Amino acid sequence: MTDVEIGDVSMGDQVLVRPGGRIPVDGNVLGGHSFVDQAPITGESMPVEKHPGAAVYAGTINQSGALEIRVERLGRDTTFGKIIEAVETAEKSRAPIQGIADRLAGYLVYFAMVAAVLTFLISHNIRSTISVVIVAGACGIAAGTPLAILGSIGRAAQQGAIIKGGLYLEKLGEIDTVLFDKTGTLTFGTLSLWTCTRRRMFSASLLLSTAASAESRSEHPIAKAILRNVTQLGIQYDDSGQFEYTSGKGIIARSGGDEIIVGNQRFFTRTGSST
Repeated sequence: MTDVEIGDVSMGDQVLVRPGGRIPVDGNVLGGHSFVDQAPITGESMPVEKHPGAAVYAGTINQSGALEIRVERLGRDTTFGKIIEAVETAEKSRAPIQGIADRLAGYLVYFAMVAAVLTFLISHNIRSTISVVIVAGACGIAAGTPLAILGSIGRAAQQGAIIKGGLYLEKLGEIDTVLFDKTGTLTFGTLSLWTCTRRRMFSASLLLSTAASAESRSEHPIAKAILRNVTQLGIQYDDSGQFEYTSGKGIIARSGGDEIIVGNQRFFTRTGSST
């Protein structure tokens, strides 16, 4: 495996993205298993599980395992590249306020010329005349408005919000109600263990310790939430000796001679375990 610049990558190539790396192309996963943070592209608050056959996007972040990816799109042709193109187009668009600014700038030019003539007639000082022209010049109005729009759209894009043009940016000032179509827009996408509900004679600490032992080798976001909570509570747990993961369902681990099953209801039913 050789590290190469993105400019040396071609369509159909196979690239390996290591854990923690940013995926540079749009493509399909050929090998490996990982969770990818797709928030910059899809807005998903939670990392998305990736396995062979899954699609990945440039600009997203590979969080855990290594992924082998076949290149389908590069550069401006990727989804991320099209988002950048949309931002650049939006930055060049004109807002209605710019038309007003241009008209005011024209009036200010006439005002500056009249003020300069009066200054010269009264003072006969060329430096004072030039100073009046500079101070009363229209550059602030003419250049300030488009620069403000350009900066606002660019700053919003850095924060993950795409504004399609100056018109829409100006209309934001008239908004009094905002509706969000998904909870991920308002959350950080980091799972936390809120409470532990136990059954039968098992204590909450034993249940958490057992779950942590099973999840100790897992990279799943739920596993990380369990391990983080157990660590905060100071609960001791053993590392699982064997670990078997079924995508989207659960895990079967072995620790200290015991078999531990963690997963959803369907997974328990399939394995013949009682809850």
